[in-house]
Amino acid sequence: HVVTSREVLVSHIIDEAMSTPPKKAAPDRKNWLLVDKEEAFAKHLAQILLELVVQLEAENFAIGQVSQEDLLGHEKHVLEQVKDWDPWEDLEVSQLEIQQTIMRKLRAKNFLRFKTDSSGVQVTDDEAKSFYEKNRVKFGNLPFAQFRDSIKEVLAQEQLQEKLKDWFEILKHKYRVRYLGLSG
Repeated sequence: HVVTSREVLVSHIIDEAMSTPPKKAAPDRKNWLLVDKEEAFAKHLAQILLELVVQLEAENFAIGQVSQEDLLGHEKHVLEQVKDWDPWEDLEVSQLEIQQTIMRKLRAKNFLRFKTDSSGVQVTDDEAKSFYEKNRVKFGNLPFAQFRDSIKEVLAQEQLQEKLKDWFEILKHKYRVRYLGLSG
C-alpha cells in the first residue's frame, strides 16, 4: 500500500471529524487542513502507517472486529461534520474511501485496546518504592503509602508505552514499512 499526500489529508480530516462532538452548527475546521512538509503532516503520515500495520496484524489474528453498525454510525457522523465544506468536496472522497479509512482507524484502535488490556503490565511495590526514593524531592515529606498506587499506575503506563513502541517497531519491520519521497 502506498500512502499518498491526498490520503494523509483525507485521513486527518476524518480523524478531526470523528473526534468532533455532534453539534447543530458547523464545526470550526481551521485546523483540519494539513500542509505538506510540515511536522503535523509527517506525524499524521506516521499515524497512518501505524494504523495500516496494526490493521494487518488485527486481520491476521482476527481480533478487533468492527460492526457494520459502528462503521455506518461513524460514517454518518463524519459526513455531517464535512457537509458543505469546500476543501473536503475538492478532495472528491468516495464513500468506499471514507468507509475504508474509518474501518482502518476503528480496527486499529480496537486491536490496540485488546493489546493494551492483555499486556499484563505489573509494577511491584518494590519498583514503586525505588521510584519514590529516587524522586524523593517531588514527594516532599509525605509517606510512600500515600503515593504507592499512583506511582504504580504511572510506571505501568510507561512500561506499556515502551512495550507498544517496541511492538510498533517489530510490525514496521514485519510489514516492511518504508518512507519514500519525504526528502526536500
